Amino acid sequence: MNIFVKTIALLVLLVVTVNAQVYTYFGDMNRNCHIGLPDLNDMAQGILVHDGVAYDLQVDPDGNGKYDIMDLLLSVNAFLDDTPVVSHPLARYAFLDVTIENNCNFLSAECNDVPNHTSPYFIQYEADGFYFIDENGDGVNDMYSEPHPGMNVNPNRISEQDYVFHLPLAPEVAASPSATNMGPIGVIVNGVTFYNEYEGPNMPLDDQTINSFDEYNGHPAPNQQGGGGNPPYPGRYHYHVEPLYLTEVEPNASYSRLLGYALDGFPVYGPLNPDGGTPDLDEYNGEFSSTPEYPEMIYHYHVTDTPPYFIGAFVGNPGSVDN
Repeated sequence: MNIFVKTIALLVLLVVTVNAQVYTYFGDMNRNCHIGLPDLNDMAQGILVHDGVAYDLQVDPDGNGKYDIMDLLLSVNAFLDDTPVVSHPLARYAFLDVTIENNCNFLSAECNDVPNHTSPYFIQYEADGFYFIDENGDGVNDMYSEPHPGMNVNPNRISEQDYVFHLPLAPEVAASPSATNMGPIGVIVNGVTFYNEYEGPNMPLDDQTINSFDEYNGHPAPNQQGGGGNPPYPGRYHYHVEPLYLTEVEPNASYSRLLGYALDGFPVYGPLNPDGGTPDLDEYNGEFSSTPEYPEMIYHYHVTDTPPYFIGAFVGNPGSVDN
């Protein structure tokens, strides 16, 4: 593992070469604000020496239980005159394009809102405007699956979106909670949005709507006309309730895992605490406690199997989302 650190004016450039692959990291020393790089699960061990002091790169300062690129960035903090390195868990997920914005006050997370699992809501055969992939060449969408028994399939089909979430980088509990809005109120780590417990204004989810969820608890919204002469946004897939693919199916599935972030910047977890216990939640589905990503404690939400399912209100000041 080769490490090269160079300071040019007020910009820090860190180039890391691991297993012949090069990763580049930039930091703005004026703002002491830095964003992390993708996960590396098998980074080689190393010792970084500066001014006669050896820094062990095998530490786990972000507390996620493995040594990866984020730990490297935190370890070389000494090179940056003890300026803080801002790491964020969302930077670890390939389904999200994460950057820092607005003078280091907000995190920008861009996603295409296409789930990483199969669904009957993928168009079965190729059609303009809908997400289609056919790697085996059989003419059928590789992401398409048959409806499960009793499913009430709605007429909408999944289309690729261009969502950009602007989340507070250092969220704080607001003086008073604010009501969630219709449409996206947060983003899941697989790049899909989640909505509140309503199907429409003052219309709680009913049995017909719940029966329209696919086997992983998602469905697409109807077309939405774009403003300012923009085209419609068809097939906006989303979850209203626990995304079961993340908690039960994929390799990292867990009922206590990090699921995503609400618009107020606070994280959302599965229905259980890390020890397997049931969280002691307030009326907004949140609690203060430590998590693997936040060992120093943070306010965070948990999904539940009863309303409000994800979050009951924005406990922090919400950011915004563009599409």
